[in-house]
Amino acid sequence: MWKFGRILIVLIIFSFLICVPKLSIAVGGTTKIEVDASVYPTMLEPGDAATLTVTVKEIGDDDAVNVVVKPIVSGYSNIVISPSSASVSKISEGSQRTFEFKVLVPNNEAGGSKSIRIYVEFTDPGVLEDKRKSVTKYVSLTVKTPTAYTSTTSTSSDSGAFVIGVLLFGGVLGGILYSQRKKKKVPKKQLSSGKPAPPRRETPSKPVPDFPPELFSKYEPLEFLGEGGFARVYRVKRKKDGKVVAVKVPSLGSEAAKKAFLKEVKAWSRLDHPNIVKLYGAYKTPIPHIEMEYVEGARIRRRLVRDLGAYPVPADEKTALKLVRGIAEGLKHAHSKQVYHRDLKPQNVLLKSDLTPKITDWGLAKVGAVSTTATAMKGLTYLYAAPEQVDEKFYGHTDHRTDIYQLGLIFYELLTGGQPYEGSSIVSVMTRITKPDERPKPPSAFNPKLKKYDGIFEKLLAKRKEERYQSVDEFLEALDAIQEIQREKKELKKTTTAMVKSKTRAEFEKLWRTGVLKTVKIARLSLRANDRGELLGALDELRGITRENSKDVEHLIGQVEILIREGVAMSDETKAKIEELLKRIEWEVFRS
Repeated sequence: MWKFGRILIVLIIFSFLICVPKLSIAVGGTTKIEVDASVYPTMLEPGDAATLTVTVKEIGDDDAVNVVVKPIVSGYSNIVISPSSASVSKISEGSQRTFEFKVLVPNNEAGGSKSIRIYVEFTDPGVLEDKRKSVTKYVSLTVKTPTAYTSTTSTSSDSGAFVIGVLLFGGVLGGILYSQRKKKKVPKKQLSSGKPAPPRRETPSKPVPDFPPELFSKYEPLEFLGEGGFARVYRVKRKKDGKVVAVKVPSLGSEAAKKAFLKEVKAWSRLDHPNIVKLYGAYKTPIPHIEMEYVEGARIRRRLVRDLGAYPVPADEKTALKLVRGIAEGLKHAHSKQVYHRDLKPQNVLLKSDLTPKITDWGLAKVGAVSTTATAMKGLTYLYAAPEQVDEKFYGHTDHRTDIYQLGLIFYELLTGGQPYEGSSIVSVMTRITKPDERPKPPSAFNPKLKKYDGIFEKLLAKRKEERYQSVDEFLEALDAIQEIQREKKELKKTTTAMVKSKTRAEFEKLWRTGVLKTVKIARLSLRANDRGELLGALDELRGITRENSKDVEHLIGQVEILIREGVAMSDETKAKIEELLKRIEWEVFRS
């Protein structure tokens, strides 16, 4: 019996030794990934954007853990990739994940072939220890070199039509708009993310390419700034007084180009605001050109950033608010003059050294009720198009609320680093923009700290104009409400603490009334900010306070919960009911 038991023990040990290697293999396999990447379109002009698609597939016999994808532009370049990286906690054995990035080519990017290095890090979980591994993949795209400007002599009929157009607009092109402006001093206090640009050399180190020879008598060319639409832009020094300005030279080879130029001048001439690039003058001789304010750009992380398109995103919340408020103030002024930009995008927002944003490029601007969407779409950047610019038949004509939508796109990108609607092709992006039930991710999906802005973007990016903010002022009031909610919550917390420490009944009751009224105020501010989460919290507090209106509070809490659950916008009728209830609760407190 003892011999049998000893043989049995040996067999058990032998079986265990055989099974252990198999067990080790099962628990600690080898992780191996395959990376595929593509960029579309592969050829871009300065100011355009492309989509970089990266697919990571696990082809080994274990999961890839903590996968991080980082696209990096090789060599010196101003190209910005947003977001800067993407990650996923796990890619299961045999499965794959796809990541999308936006590749932004700023106006100051040099032409030529650009290489993007896709660096993928992942963890290979082992039996004894995890191993961090990486794979590198390269893709390339081409940035077109701006075509040389060719000065052409207009025919007599073209010149005559042009002069007539000039006269019709009150001699705008005769230089009447020119006025000497005093230079504004840059505030001593600078944002940490924006430093004054160093003094620029007034004499170029090399000749400025393709500067029109007809303008040499008037300007000393200093730098080529960029090209877009129908024109090229240069930094120049005015010979008569030495002032550095920017000159925009349109290419008027067709009647369409002439009309666009005249239209831009007509709209721009109405505007004068610190957040709009100043138009100094518009001239028809010796060749048609616009003279405007030169905006120097800001130093960001040792790089000169001339426009918002090259600004690194996501920006910190304070900077994002400063920028979007400035743009909003500029739009507010334009709208007061019945001018609607309709092509608002980061590349059309220039930056001063203190990060003051200045709106430029009014080539697609609409004055009053004139113009149609079809005309505007010819020069529109599709990533920043509003639904009515893509599908006029379904969503109606463009107006001031088109600018509000595009302002929302800029704000969204500043806060989150991403775009509400992205895709691998123009068609897919357009489809998502116009699809009625397609909703963008709320900012809280990128960062939980941004949850307070979810309701604001629900209105900013509403598909139908009627559901958006109806004025820039209304949007700015919503931003103010968010900040005021935070202040009121801090004050309410102090009031609650004082109530606990109160020594007399009279003191307690006084603090109690103050607390109730502050809670009512938070509920009102939440309505203005379209923050249903804060509203629900305030109503829940009031439910435990009011006696006369408790049933009505309970009913409205149920309605708000349904709206949150189904993602439905709050109607004006519901808002009116809540406001009426808050007034009744205030009256109840005053009478107690």
